Amino acid sequence: MKILVFEWLMGGGVSDQYPLDEATLEFLEQGRMMLSRVCEDFLEQGHQLVVPVDRQQTFELPETYQRVDVKHPSRVPVRLRAVVDQVDAILLIAPETDGCLENVCAWLAPWKEKFISPDVTFVRLAADKWNCQHLLTQAGINCPKSILFDDGVPVDEQIFNSLKGPLVIKPIDGAGSEGVSIVEKQNDIHPLIQAGKFIVQEFVEGIAVSVSAVVSLENAPLFLQPMEQVFKRHPIGPFSHSTPIADPNVVERAKTLAVKTFAKLPPTHGYVSLDMVISSRSAAADCVIEINPRLTTSYAFQESSIRLQAARTMANLVACTDLT
Repeated sequence: MKILVFEWLMGGGVSDQYPLDEATLEFLEQGRMMLSRVCEDFLEQGHQLVVPVDRQQTFELPETYQRVDVKHPSRVPVRLRAVVDQVDAILLIAPETDGCLENVCAWLAPWKEKFISPDVTFVRLAADKWNCQHLLTQAGINCPKSILFDDGVPVDEQIFNSLKGPLVIKPIDGAGSEGVSIVEKQNDIHPLIQAGKFIVQEFVEGIAVSVSAVVSLENAPLFLQPMEQVFKRHPIGPFSHSTPIADPNVVERAKTLAVKTFAKLPPTHGYVSLDMVISSRSAAADCVIEINPRLTTSYAFQESSIRLQAARTMANLVACTDLT
């Protein structure tokens, strides 16, 4: 099988921003890590790869892959569309910020039957963290108590006044920990959010966990090992790495919440990841933070046998084509 594997930062999405700033370089390295791991896993199973790469980047793979050079973000959709007819499957990885992942999915929507990552409808839902949280809470999934700020004003003053600190502030379409802050009290919020839409939510003390799954329209999800998320600053900061969870009770609680959540999500197929907090107080306080409709960096820290199984399952999804 020939698979198109596209990762936004490595694939030319920031090729007009050189020299890259520190934050972008950090995201680029995460993108490189994800791209390297998933390509290695597909190659080990005998697949051929087509990989768009920013021509300013050095990225080496064996001769079984076809490199497609990209010189500017405006050329990304052109370069992608030029190769989609050559491939059997398409894996798309991009941040949700500013509709980036949604746009990439939309560019290739006519070939969505080849997707082995979520389609544009599911991406649009998950990328809007406010609407997604409403969907989850209405379905009985525990999420942090939150309020939406629109251009610096809470949409419901009464709910905002009821929030208890510490409080987390994040954009409604962020990726990773980009743009995320934590404050102790409500008065500290306003200097941090002005134009745009942000979510303010109560901070949940506990273990930050990522649970990923390869979901299918026909079969039960393939769950990967729950991973603890480690940040460079405590309790919230730039992503550092993921590590397997040793405590079997935490693993079981994470799996239980993941199974319940995936059962409530709209149908799609591909790699989907849940960010959650396993509460330090009780299992009843465990909550889902957000949904990532794409491969995430934690994939790179999974054991190789688990990654290979996930990659094999993703490749097999190409036979499941009815997303209507």
